[in-house]
Amino acid sequence: VVYFTAVFPYVMLAILLVRGLTLPGAWQGVVYYLYPDPSRLVDLQVWMEACAQVLFSYGVVSGTHITMSSYNKVTNNCYRDSVWLCVLNSCTSLVSGFAVFSCLGFMAEKQAIPIEKVVTSGPGLAFIAFPQAVAMMPVPQLWAACFFIMLILLGLDTV
Repeated sequence: VVYFTAVFPYVMLAILLVRGLTLPGAWQGVVYYLYPDPSRLVDLQVWMEACAQVLFSYGVVSGTHITMSSYNKVTNNCYRDSVWLCVLNSCTSLVSGFAVFSCLGFMAEKQAIPIEKVVTSGPGLAFIAFPQAVAMMPVPQLWAACFFIMLILLGLDTV
């Protein structure tokens, strides 16, 4: 069961990334993602949200890594495991950003508004932007079901 709940979100992310990058206007979103506004770097709120995201993403505050590590063998290479965890987490975040912003670029082009007005964060992204992208795929009911199953599995895996 764990193999499915851990791998299925990555498969769906790859599918959504490919679909997102093939949409018209996707590159507008990718450019917006890769070239952030430098004036926002002095905003304290941005740094607080970034720190909160890092702590949440790595699971530092929940203590699950410490608990799970107690089951390791004494000879386990924890340093290697930590490096792999950081690399995998960072790559997942980077690829997710490409998937999200390609969809946002498409939405901006379709609505003929600047991408800054389309960019939202939080639940609106998962429950508005991605379902709109999924609705444009062939057999949208199948993809919508897979997308929301992915969200449920991600929620279960983080508990």
